[in-house]
Amino acid sequence: MEQNNTSCRELGGVESRREFKPYYDLLVIGAGVFGACVAWEAASRGLSVLVVDKQDFGAATSANSLKTIHGGLRYLQSLDVKSSVISSRERNTWLKIAPGLVRPLPCVLPTCSALSKNRLLVGVGLLFYNCLTFNRNKGLAPQAAIPSGKILSRNQLKKKVPGLVDRTITGGALWYDAQVIHTERLVLALLQAAAGRGADACNYSNVRFVQPLGDSKQYRVFLDDVPTGKCSELTVGMAVDCSGDGRVLESQVSMEPQLEYVKAVNLVVDKAGFEVAVGVKALDQCGMSRLLFISPWQGYTLIGTWYFPSGDGEQKGLTSKQLKQCIDQVNSAFKEPLISLGDVVQVHVGFLPADSGKVREKGADAALIRHACWVDWGKSAAELKGLYTLRGTKYTLARKAAEQAVDALKCNHRLDIAPSNTSEQALWSDLSGAKESLQGLGLSIGQIRFILDYFPMAIASIEGICSEDADMLQDVPGAAGCCRGVLEHCIRYEQVQHLEDLLVRRLPVGNAQKPHDDTINFSANLLMERNGWSAERREKEVIKLNKYYLKMNM
Repeated sequence: MEQNNTSCRELGGVESRREFKPYYDLLVIGAGVFGACVAWEAASRGLSVLVVDKQDFGAATSANSLKTIHGGLRYLQSLDVKSSVISSRERNTWLKIAPGLVRPLPCVLPTCSALSKNRLLVGVGLLFYNCLTFNRNKGLAPQAAIPSGKILSRNQLKKKVPGLVDRTITGGALWYDAQVIHTERLVLALLQAAAGRGADACNYSNVRFVQPLGDSKQYRVFLDDVPTGKCSELTVGMAVDCSGDGRVLESQVSMEPQLEYVKAVNLVVDKAGFEVAVGVKALDQCGMSRLLFISPWQGYTLIGTWYFPSGDGEQKGLTSKQLKQCIDQVNSAFKEPLISLGDVVQVHVGFLPADSGKVREKGADAALIRHACWVDWGKSAAELKGLYTLRGTKYTLARKAAEQAVDALKCNHRLDIAPSNTSEQALWSDLSGAKESLQGLGLSIGQIRFILDYFPMAIASIEGICSEDADMLQDVPGAAGCCRGVLEHCIRYEQVQHLEDLLVRRLPVGNAQKPHDDTINFSANLLMERNGWSAERREKEVIKLNKYYLKMNM
């Protein structure tokens, strides 16, 4: 097995990334958070890895979430102590390996007179949780530490979350989870860490066919390069399907789908809400109550999650009726409307695996699978040994699921690989001294903060670009704090194929809502120049970007 011990390697450029090795130990299909974690885990343990995605990295379901890394408190409601402990450990891991990109998030849930939610019982639960997670801050920097949970009085709750309409509220519970400030950059960081261990990663590459090679226990793989139409042929020893719908290999091996997918929806609101994430009791049009979370996020507010039957899985947005119902439900929890239609700047949509029977019996909300699902297709047919599917619903547990997946590969194929160390292995090196180094280039405080927050793995690259050309120190028009060197780095080294890739997933300037027109035009012109686009292609890219922000199917 091939091993590469380079400390950190950027994702290859547009041309170099299309050259594959003739053989890989492992093919990972799907470069969302689960696929990126599997690639990183496998590469760090010594396997030669190729991870591909038919879209951009992290462009599908992984881009849609409340950005929350849960610490497992919710599992105690069903007395699932084991899952609570695992989640707490994984929250610690994310805070440790991705410092700054993952940050502590205060959360509040009102208590009421109902037996299961009264202050006394909830207080006992918090005390038990504090004891259960006594080592939750092991190895964490002070700014990443998770405080103990505690009970709030009614007046304390009102100060943190004013205007709640529920008169049965008696106080609240305060605890801390964590939040990813940019999920797409976290996925990129995982892939870059995998690349640093020798993995190859390629977006816009579609797995057309996986064919067994006789009795050799290997598979011939055909990959279609979406931008160029070129087909590549290579050989792999194993393949794990982590794609958004988990059906790439299912369709290849003619097996019946084991799960169906529900549409998960979160709203991005251009309005500051509360300083804490709060769970509120909302009412639907039938008067039934449901729990919604309202979270502060980088100057915006995230609200969700709603679940709808997916149908054919192609409807990427909401109807006007569905959007109005969502807004009405949010506002039902407050004396005065919290949000209006005009406040909604983005609708995030993803598709999550769910139990088919529960979808029909209990509805989409109650049907999500709770734990990652690992399918070994070799158990169905001997000729499929080495083909697997990994599905999951929670960012929190993606790394742990990847560790368990590679452990299963090790056992099933008797691999001589290293033990896992991804729970202790930071994605990027210590940033001490980086601020001074960037200041020496003449970058402003805001520009430096932007780079340290979102591009900790690219500091050397951005420094090199800015030192070569003083124009790279200027801000991108309409995007204060984002220097042009950052844009140049993304285009050179992060496999940007489309304007949407750049402004939505590589940069935070368009992650929440449509960027300034000056930013769009400057970026489109730059990509036109770098990639040789025609004027017609440039216009199509701008139109495609605008459509991304119109996920309301009016």
